[in-house]
Amino acid sequence: RGLGVVYKRQNQDQALIVDLRSSEAFNSGHITASINIPLNDVSRRSNEIINSTKSVVLVCETGSSSTNAGETLKKEGLKDIFILRGGINEWKMNNLPLV
Repeated sequence: RGLGVVYKRQNQDQALIVDLRSSEAFNSGHITASINIPLNDVSRRSNEIINSTKSVVLVCETGSSSTNAGETLKKEGLKDIFILRGGINEWKMNNLPLV
């Protein structure tokens, strides 16, 4: 999904935003209300994502790791899943807020 759609869903509390970056990268700045599940932990912690009643938006540095994680989650039955195109780098380049 594009930045505008993700930003709108995030502001309206309509999305579970999952940041797949390392804990260190997450702690240095992340999208408001996002949760951190590092890429290597996605399979082990997939229930935290799959049980969400909201749309799921996956975020990584550039968008490529999110695509891989999305495929894993689709195989586990998650249907309402989106990838933030360009990842957190695109978010930052558009001066959207991080906490």
